Amino acid sequence: MGADVHATGQELIIRSPERLRGATVRGDDIRAAAALVLAALAARGTTEFHGVEHLRRGYEDLPGLLCELGADITEEEQ
Repeated sequence: MGADVHATGQELIIRSPERLRGATVRGDDIRAAAALVLAALAARGTTEFHGVEHLRRGYEDLPGLLCELGADITEEEQ
């Protein structure tokens, strides 16, 4: 997505470009998946998201709720 991320010990330093870019991402747990959804909503372009099963377990109809707020989300079966 274009961010410059460095981990040092217990610190995570994230330097973002002027605008995040859409990318193919994977949410391996519910918190990571939710954070990636927020980043994807802020990014320019399309983000292809894998690992949605974590979101489905933790949030009831998250895509529907976000679409009601104006997000453009489509779900495709693999």
